[in-house]
Amino acid sequence: MRKLFLIFILMVNFAFGVSIIEQIRFNNSPNQIVLDIGNNEVPKYISMYDKNTRLLFLEVDNTNLSKSVDAIIEKNDETIERIESMEFGGKSNFFITFKEGVNYDIKVWKNPSRLVITMIKEEEMKPIIVLDAGHGGKDYGAMNGDYWEKTVNIDMIKLLGKELEKDFNIYYTRKDDTFISLTDRSKFSNGKKAVLFVSIHSNANTNKASNGTEVFYFSKNPSVYAKSVADFENSVDEKYGIKESAVDFLVNDIIYKQNQERSKRLAKGIVNKLADVTGFKNRGVQGANFAVLRGSEVPAVLIELGFISNDQEAEKLVDPQVQDAMAKSIAKSIREYMK
Repeated sequence: MRKLFLIFILMVNFAFGVSIIEQIRFNNSPNQIVLDIGNNEVPKYISMYDKNTRLLFLEVDNTNLSKSVDAIIEKNDETIERIESMEFGGKSNFFITFKEGVNYDIKVWKNPSRLVITMIKEEEMKPIIVLDAGHGGKDYGAMNGDYWEKTVNIDMIKLLGKELEKDFNIYYTRKDDTFISLTDRSKFSNGKKAVLFVSIHSNANTNKASNGTEVFYFSKNPSVYAKSVADFENSVDEKYGIKESAVDFLVNDIIYKQNQERSKRLAKGIVNKLADVTGFKNRGVQGANFAVLRGSEVPAVLIELGFISNDQEAEKLVDPQVQDAMAKSIAKSIREYMK
């Protein structure tokens, strides 16, 4: 009779696609809890977290626990104190108690089917800033003899990253001479869940006497001059046959209203300090329809350090001492903005 009952249970499980949570594993670097699930279905779950008790409740639907899964695991390592598990109503329930100062992230996998909980210590959870060196690869940007904008931009972005990495997690859209489309740059930033997007450029004009530093934020109502600068920068994707989707444009239109004022405030701080340390003319803050800013879900600015088409400014833009001073001034403005 018992054998028939077990066969019946197995048939029910098979008929309704019940999965078995086969084991709980632990990874280091990063610290993770891995629930291995015995089929290739994407696991469905709900979770609730109580900050006061540091208790995460996790319910995995349509699953049973393997006999190898212990009801209580006293982990007591640097991130986890204890894990309790139980079955109820065709669901597997887990009660995970974290250590003080630990946050978490949950992801699901298929092939193999897994549910992965990554633990993150608060000291590792610094705000994320994405730094963008304009142009790159086949796109040289503005040029003046041996002075190439794409090279100035990448040199500056690396210096700025070093200045900021103590207080922020820094990601780069590019760290070498690589071509990246304008829309992919902002998508990269959004994917990293950045709190700020900063794009570095060097300006140019057919009038070689044009000079000065200026900072742009995204606006749909630019001045005639700001539109001309944006048109030059935006021509990159058009030149290489890359188009922005209508869906992206609509979503970004909603987000834009939320970030414009914050971006403008950051831009003012940057341009004033840059002009002070370089001695360049302060051309102020401008709103323009830059594609690389339009796609950002967070406050974003585009910095035109100076005019590479101006011989005197070009020499300063490639001077390591001037570059270091500019990086420090931009970093200071960002820190003040982030307070």
